[in-house]
Amino acid sequence: MDMSKYKTLFLSEAREHLQSLNNCVLILEKDPGSGESINELFRHAHSIKGMSASMGYGPISQLSHNIEDLMDIIRKGQSAISPEIVDILLGGVDILEDMVDAIDNDNPAEELLDADYMARLKAIIESTGKPGPPEPVTEQEPAPVQEAASVPQEVPQAPAQPEVSVPAHGERLRVSFKVSTESLVPSARAYLAIKRLEELGNIPEVTPSIDEIKAGQCSGDVSLLL
Repeated sequence: MDMSKYKTLFLSEAREHLQSLNNCVLILEKDPGSGESINELFRHAHSIKGMSASMGYGPISQLSHNIEDLMDIIRKGQSAISPEIVDILLGGVDILEDMVDAIDNDNPAEELLDADYMARLKAIIESTGKPGPPEPVTEQEPAPVQEAASVPQEVPQAPAQPEVSVPAHGERLRVSFKVSTESLVPSARAYLAIKRLEELGNIPEVTPSIDEIKAGQCSGDVSLLL
């Protein structure tokens, strides 16, 4: 499926998130204890990760995912904002901006993912802690299907099997979602969400139809069979 028609939407929203990322980092530089800015920074990185993954922009998704992991560690109290972390965040925003510009100019973004920077970022993540299971994020994108629940620490003599909320292979699941009313292009948002769900299984039925969604005839309410 051709995703190029949604590039303009991606570029516009990515730049908005990057501007907010930059503002949050500048606030944290002056007020490292600003919990609101820490949470906002996490959410914006999470959004960029999801958008870029949907569009197939792997390097942008990879970097924003690592920034999200770092902020997850900080917001859970496993580490605190420091001058080194502020510096690494500012550097990450700069690289993300350069990669978005590269996409805008139809240039490869992979070359801009600096290996030395990524090594520094991953070293900070490993030295401060490990990101735990992601907490719910309030945003415009659909929440992912829940993963298997963890096995309790007190295991009986016969090891218990974890409960899985995902249907077994061959089963069908009815999925409904609504695009935020704040979205300027609900059809594009709905289409990207469906593409993400296709990674989990076949989608034989969609209402409204894919053709209607691609034609912009979607109010935001979508129902499908997965």
